[in-house]
Parts: sequence; structure tokens; C-alpha cells
Amino acid sequence: MSRDTEDPIQHAGIRNRPLSLSPKQRTVAELTRAGKTCREIAHDLHENLRTIEQIRARIMKRLDVHRASDMVRELERIGFL
Repeated sequence: MSRDTEDPIQHAGIRNRPLSLSPKQRTVAELTRAGKTCREIAHDLHENLRTIEQIRARIMKRLDVHRASDMVRELERIGFL
């Protein structure tokens, strides 16, 4: 099976490794997609702001992107959101 016909979720970013998100990571990604800031997400989820920033940063690092908008775009592209 060539890379073009494989499941896009299995090949996110440049690392060619399966992408999986924890429930908390998925929630942060979905709220980011909805246009919420880290501060708003932290308030909504009753979490520390730094925790949310770290969760978002880990997702972006795995996708090899540097902006939240690029993170959302990439997750949508691979069918994760």
C-alpha cells in the first residue's frame, strides 16, 4: 500500500508515526478549533493555564507546526477533527 492510499491519520506531520491524542488533547484541539484561547480553555476545563499551553504545544510539536491555526488545519487535513 503506497503512502497516498494509506489512512491519513496514520501519517501526520513529517514524522511518519501514528498520531493519537489523549481525550484531554482532543478536547483542547476541539476548543482551539472553536476559536478559544488557552486562557478560555483553561477556565472552561478548570485546568491551569500552563497545563493547557503545554498540551497545545505537544500537539503542535507532533504535527511539526508553529501556530494554533496550523495545528487545527493539519488535524482537519488528516481527518482527526
